[in-house]
Amino acid sequence: MSQADVFTSEEGLAKGPLEDSARAALRGLCADLSGALGGSLRAIVLHGSAAREDYIPGRSDVNVLVVVDEVTLDACDSALAPWRVAQRDAPVVIELMTTRDLERSTDVFPLRFLNMQRGHSTLWGEDVLSELDIRWDHLRLRVEQLIKELLFELRETYMRHASRPELLGGALSRAYGSYLLGVGALLY
Repeated sequence: MSQADVFTSEEGLAKGPLEDSARAALRGLCADLSGALGGSLRAIVLHGSAAREDYIPGRSDVNVLVVVDEVTLDACDSALAPWRVAQRDAPVVIELMTTRDLERSTDVFPLRFLNMQRGHSTLWGEDVLSELDIRWDHLRLRVEQLIKELLFELRETYMRHASRPELLGGALSRAYGSYLLGVGALLY
């Protein structure tokens, strides 16, 4: 893709709750990554709260998925300078992946990719998330794992803090909060 094709989805930046400085940082990041990664760049995707309505300025990260043909040290090094420039104006977090990484990871990270799929904007290139096959049996296993982890953690927490009830409430609240974050992806 050429520099003229840098944004396939300008509305992707317009529809979210980002500050103007973060929008400008993302525009620059897309242009700079396009130049730095050249023909190996497949997509730049905004995801997470910055692509949804729950972004909190000054608190939330700006999550960006960068999809390339191959993740090598050269590709990582090439992405460093554009990422550092973008970080001057926004708390940008970059994940470099290949299309194959995406396709081959939905079974082990189904909630993560479902969350990305349900809240993303393609800023440059191909929409690599919409057609990901996230199977319900993988989601069920992950949710079962989260529930069992919560149960085990609650038992351990109770045993550790039963004699100090003032600590028990906070510990139980933290455990339950982490559970809700994971399962919450299934509910919206």
